[in-house]
Amino acid sequence: MDVALMTTMQDAILRPAGWALMHFLWQGALVGLLVATLLRLLRTASAQSRYTVACAGLALMLALPLVTAFTVAGEQDVASSAALSSVEQADTQTQRRSSTPVAVERASTSAPVFRERLEPLLPWLLAVWALGVALSTAVHLGGWRRVRGLRRDTQPAPERWQAALDRLMEGLEMARKVTLRASTQIEVPMVVGWLRPAILVPVSTFAGLSPAQLEAILVHELAHIRRRDDLVNLLQMAVETLLFYHPAVWWVSRQIRVERENCCDDVAVRACGSPAAYARALTDLELLRPQATPILTMRAALGADGGSLLARVQRLAGRRQPARHGWLEVVLAGGIATLVALAGTALLWTASPTAAMPPPQPMQATDPEPPAEPAEPEEPEEPEEPAKPAEPEEPIEPEQPAQPAAPVEPQPPRAIVQGDLRETIDELRQVAEKTSYFALTEDDLERLAREGFEGDDLRGLERAGYHNLSLDELTMLAREGLDGDDVREFQRSGFENLSLDELVAFAREGVDGDDLRGLAEAGYESLTMDEVLRLAREGVDGDDVRELQRAGFESLTLDELLAFAREGVDGDDLRGYRESGYANLSADEILSLAREGVDGEDVRELQLAGYDHLSLDELLSLAREGVDGEDVRELREAGLENLSVDELLKLGREGVDGDDVFELREAGLENLTVDELVLLAREGVDGDDVREMRDAGYENLTVGRIVELARYGDF
Repeated sequence: MDVALMTTMQDAILRPAGWALMHFLWQGALVGLLVATLLRLLRTASAQSRYTVACAGLALMLALPLVTAFTVAGEQDVASSAALSSVEQADTQTQRRSSTPVAVERASTSAPVFRERLEPLLPWLLAVWALGVALSTAVHLGGWRRVRGLRRDTQPAPERWQAALDRLMEGLEMARKVTLRASTQIEVPMVVGWLRPAILVPVSTFAGLSPAQLEAILVHELAHIRRRDDLVNLLQMAVETLLFYHPAVWWVSRQIRVERENCCDDVAVRACGSPAAYARALTDLELLRPQATPILTMRAALGADGGSLLARVQRLAGRRQPARHGWLEVVLAGGIATLVALAGTALLWTASPTAAMPPPQPMQATDPEPPAEPAEPEEPEEPEEPAKPAEPEEPIEPEQPAQPAAPVEPQPPRAIVQGDLRETIDELRQVAEKTSYFALTEDDLERLAREGFEGDDLRGLERAGYHNLSLDELTMLAREGLDGDDVREFQRSGFENLSLDELVAFAREGVDGDDLRGLAEAGYESLTMDEVLRLAREGVDGDDVRELQRAGFESLTLDELLAFAREGVDGDDLRGYRESGYANLSADEILSLAREGVDGEDVRELQLAGYDHLSLDELLSLAREGVDGEDVRELREAGLENLSVDELLKLGREGVDGDDVFELREAGLENLTVDELVLLAREGVDGDDVREMRDAGYENLTVGRIVELARYGDF
C-alpha cells in the first residue's frame, strides 16, 4: 500500500514538478532572449514601455513552469490509460510481435531512453531546488528584518520638510499618508513600508542638498509609492526565490529595477522642470555618501539596485551610446531563440510519458512466450512451421510452478492490478444493471474503475436521488472523493437538492456533514450554501463558533464571524479581554483591538505598569504609536514617572524611549520634561550630540541653546 501511494505521489506531483523545473532551463532562456530582443528594439521608447515588457517577461517565466507541470500531468494520465488498454490486448499483440522487424521495435523504444535516464534524478533535483528556495527565502527574510530595523532607528524629519512632502503629494494627487523620517543608518533615500509607507532620508541630505534638489529627490521616492512599486518588487522576490537557478530570471528582474528607476526619474524631471537640474541633484546626492569620491562615486552606484548612476545621468542628459549593428544583433538573437525553441520542443516530446507507450505491449506478451519460444526453434526448426499442433502443448501451463519466481519481475504486479481492476468493473456492471445506470458501456465502467469508483459508490448515488448522471459527471464526483454517503450526509443536514457543482464546491472547501451539523448545533441552521462556503474558506466550523459563544458572544452575525476569523480572534482572546477588565466590548471594538495587535496580555502589561483604567481609544492610540507596558517601565526606570497617556503618546510619536532618556542624563541633562524631550528628539539631538557640544567649548547648555546649535549646525 505504501509503495502504491509513493508511486501515485510521484506520478501526480514529483514527475510533473521535476520536468517543469528541467524544461524551464530552455523556456527561461527563450523568454530571456525574447525580452532582450524587445528591449533592444525599444531602446528609444519610453521607460514605462520597457518596464512593461520586462514585467511581462518575468510574469511569463512564472507561468511557464505551471503550464508545463499541468501538461506533463495530463500526458501522464493519457499514458496510463493507453498502457492499461494495451495490457488487455496483449494476446493479439503477441502474434504481431513475432512478425515485427527488430529495427521497428528498437525505434519504438528509443524515444523514452532520454526520459528513463533522467527520471530517477527528478527527486534529487526537487530536493536541491527546495533547499535553494529555503536559502533564498532566508536571505529575503533577513533583508526584510533589516529594513524594519532601519525604520525603527529613525527620527521625524523637520516639520518644514514634512510640510513640503505633503505639498508634493498634493501635486501628485496622492491620497495615502506618507511620513518623512531622518536616519543615520542609510546612505541614500529609500521607501519602506507597505500599508504605512515612509520615506527615509539620510540626515546629511537635509543640509547637503538645496531645497529644490531635495524636493526633486522626494518626488522620485513618492513616484515609487504612487506606482505601487513595492508590490511589484514583492512579486519579483517571489519569482527570484522560486526560479533562483536560472540566470535569465535574475537578468530580467534586474531590467525591471533599472527601468523602474528610470520611470521614477521621469516623474521627478516633470516636477523639477529641468533634466539637467535633476541630474545635478542625483550627482550631489551621491557625493554625500561618506565612502565615495567624485570619480569613484559613479562606479560605486553600479552595484545598487537602481542601476548605474552614470547611465541614469547620461539618460537624463540625452547622451545615449550609439547602437552599432543593432539589426544584426536582433536577427542573431532571433536565430538563437528559434534553435532553443526547437531543441526544447524535442526535449519535451522525448520526455513526454506518451512517447513510452509502445513498450508495454511486448512486456505482457513475454509472459507466455519464454516457455514456448526456446522450445520451438530447437526441436522443429523453421520449415516445421506447419507443426503448429505442437502449440496445444501450451495447456502444459499447469506445469508453470516454475513461475513463482516471476513475482520478482515487474509483470506480475501489473497482472494483479489488472485483476483488481477487472473485479471492480464486474462489480460496477452488476450494480449498473439494477439501477438507472444500465446504459453505461464497458469502456465507461473501466474509466470509472480507474478513478477509484466502486459499486457501492454507484449504489449510494442512486439511493441519494442522483439518477442518470453522465460519465463525465460521475468521473468528476469520483475525482473529488464524493460518494453516496457524503451526499446523504448533506441531505440529512438540510441540503437536499444540491447540484453537482454545489457538491463539488463543498468537497473542494472540505465541507462535510459533520461541519454542517456543528454549525446547526451552534445556532446557524439556516445558512445558505454560499454562507457555508464563506465560513469554510475562513476555516470557521462549529467548534470555533461554540468557543466564541462560551466566551460571551452568543449571537454573532455571519459577517462578524468572518471578521473574527480574518483577524484571528478566538475564544482565548475574548477571555483575555474579559480577565483584563474589558468584559462588555462589542464585536466592532474587539476587531479594532485585534487590528492594532492588542490582546489581553498587552492590556495586563499596561495595567502592571500602573495604567489600570484605560479607555478603548487610549488603548488603540498607544498601540498605534507602539507604546506598551515594557516601554512604560523603561521610562519609569529612567526617571519619568506618572506620565499621562497624552505624554506617553507624545514620546511614542517621536520614538523616545528609556534608553534615550538615560543617554541624555549621562550627558548632563537631568530632570527633562516631556516637552523638552520631544523638542530634542525632533531636532535629532541625543547624548552624543550634547557631549560633542561640550567638547566644542559650550558650557551651561540649556535645552533651548542645544536646539539652536543643532538647528543651525554651529558646533
